[in-house]
Amino acid sequence: MSDEDDNVLVETEDFQSWYDGDQVGIEFFADGVTKVINKEDFRDFCKFVSQTHDEFILAEDADNGEED
Repeated sequence: MSDEDDNVLVETEDFQSWYDGDQVGIEFFADGVTKVINKEDFRDFCKFVSQTHDEFILAEDADNGEED
């Protein structure tokens, strides 16, 4: 990817995301791994992450005895 700094979406201590018009990339600094996702698939990936987050919260709450 050229001009990486211009394409950075979000950067934290642990992760960086970028967009180059055709792909979205997420770099995991600690692991040195970069996952590149075609923009057409990125919305589905976001839905997957959102559902994973929701299920994680439910499971964590159940483990902590905080069921509805």
